[in-house]
Amino acid sequence: MIQEIFAIIQLSLLELLAFTGPILMIGLLLGHMEQLSNNYLMQSFGNKAILLTAWIGVPVHEIGHLLMCWLFNHRVRKVKLLDLKARDGTLGYVQHSYSRSSLYQNIGNFFIGIGPILSGNIFLIGTMYILLPETFNSFSGQMSAFTGNSLLEPSIVSSTAALLAG
Repeated sequence: MIQEIFAIIQLSLLELLAFTGPILMIGLLLGHMEQLSNNYLMQSFGNKAILLTAWIGVPVHEIGHLLMCWLFNHRVRKVKLLDLKARDGTLGYVQHSYSRSSLYQNIGNFFIGIGPILSGNIFLIGTMYILLPETFNSFSGQMSAFTGNSLLEPSIVSSTAALLAG
């Protein structure tokens, strides 16, 4: 009986590591790449170089948080999509509150946290569609081969719309 419990715990930990390990590794890799690119940008253009990308990146990031706040019925108190003059260096923020007794709103905290990942990808794909249509078509074709669906196929568009509509 004890061996079975130990085996279950061991298997659970292994599955947890298999699930979270790649996510953590990708996150660490992206963090390292961000640090390198920020350093190169500042070496090339000076200490204020980050502000060159902030004017578009920060609003896209904050909109990701904001949309998820709305989707999960959080009360949005204050939004600042871009503030280049903040004394504490904060470029943007979304202040919100929620009911701690609501399971739905508590789950929403996770999605609010990853909202910028979704909004950033949607922004990049949308920008590619508008500015680089040939690249988008190539990308869409590769995604179609990988998933069996095109990015613009009605089932994916309607699924995404249904998901965002709640």
